[in-house]
Amino acid sequence: MIGLSQGEYFGNNSDYLESEHFIFSITNHVPHHHIDDHYHDNPYLSVLLTGCYSELNGTDNTLVNPGDILFRPEAYSHKNTFNEEYGKCFNIEFKKQIGEFYELKINPPNSFLKFKTNQQKSIYQLIVNFKLHQNPDASEEYMLDWLKGFSTENDRLHTHSVSKAIKILDSETDQFHRLNDIADRVCIHPVYLSKLFKQKTGKTISEYQLNSKVQQAVKLLLNTKYSISRVSQELAFFDDAHFIRSFKSILGLPPHQFRLAVKS
Repeated sequence: MIGLSQGEYFGNNSDYLESEHFIFSITNHVPHHHIDDHYHDNPYLSVLLTGCYSELNGTDNTLVNPGDILFRPEAYSHKNTFNEEYGKCFNIEFKKQIGEFYELKINPPNSFLKFKTNQQKSIYQLIVNFKLHQNPDASEEYMLDWLKGFSTENDRLHTHSVSKAIKILDSETDQFHRLNDIADRVCIHPVYLSKLFKQKTGKTISEYQLNSKVQQAVKLLLNTKYSISRVSQELAFFDDAHFIRSFKSILGLPPHQFRLAVKS
């Protein structure tokens, strides 16, 4: 039997992103690709994006179709055979230091599971973020949001800490804040902060931060004669294209058209 260490998968790896606690990757498989009995050192989620394959674990044979989400615990033995189409899998691997979550009683499952597609919104939001934005902080938050469904601890509602985080994001729009940096400033573990922030606001910290920046952009567009580039710089966007795309995703118009529409 073949054992695969951290970051190793069968197939060709076409995309890769790493955050503090997870490794995100896409693997591609040729038609009729057969993978002999093997296991992974780390637990991981696998989402089939295209193709179809069968998974054999002992006597249990599972047919996996596009959109299906599987969780495989560490050392889970299985073999796979892809059908006549090319297959593409999105993988979310839990790093060894995921043990930190066990101390916080935010536990991944401990057995093989197949999830219903319509119950896994955070995973599909993560995939979109991975493919379009490659933002490790946002990806981490989506995974923490998914993990909270397996939490065994009653949350202590750190309302004051979350309120302080909101104040930082609303008042300091001239920079992009990382989850861990905000958590340090409000004196709460980033896992708790991410989880409780979503509970209180309905948004991840990354989503809320982007909304705050767009709200500030509206004020600058309507109350100054700043160019689009100047507004983008004031709000610490990587470039004008990033700013324009973000603005349009929230308000439906690019900033220059928004300014003309509102002020005309």
